[in-house]
Amino acid sequence: MSNLTNKQAEDLRKKVARVRATLAEAHIEMCETLYETFFNTVNDEDGKFVAVWKEWGFESWEDFVEEEVGMHKETGAAYRRVWEVFYIDLAGHWDEKHLVSITRMKTLCPYVTKRNVESWLKKAKTMSCCALNHAVRGDIGPYKTVSMSLTESEADELDAIVDVGRREWEGSRGAVLMEIMREWAKKIGRKRRSAA
Repeated sequence: MSNLTNKQAEDLRKKVARVRATLAEAHIEMCETLYETFFNTVNDEDGKFVAVWKEWGFESWEDFVEEEVGMHKETGAAYRRVWEVFYIDLAGHWDEKHLVSITRMKTLCPYVTKRNVESWLKKAKTMSCCALNHAVRGDIGPYKTVSMSLTESEADELDAIVDVGRREWEGSRGAVLMEIMREWAKKIGRKRRSAA
């Protein structure tokens, strides 16, 4: 640890801003690249169109993300979704001068529309990531992280269940899982009441 002069402290702050801007560009480029690797195809040696990741020898896009990119499949999917939402679905409906961090963009994905994207991005620029979470999801209080130990097959099954739940509910994996659990609890409660 060093005691910095005022000038050194200001230079450090400028460095943070420069690195943040470079990182933001790299994140957006990764979003685009992951989107492209998910949707693009190539002719294989039999003349059939196959997913590029399959041609590269991977069993799934998720395997490609985990093994070649070195990113968790959920993170890769969230990056891909950022590109899909902001640069495909909402292209032309927001100004890139309002670009915010990848964490904020991932938070906004389920909530932005053509009508509100500009205003949400402007708000997000002035908020911490936690404050933005509270703003988009309502005043629900602080978040808690829950960790579970699952086998690989159980984790895959949980992912599949959450994917099914996303057909009914929007939000984070945790929010969708809570909705599924609430529905299950209601169903069990009805069964117990009818059995009594």
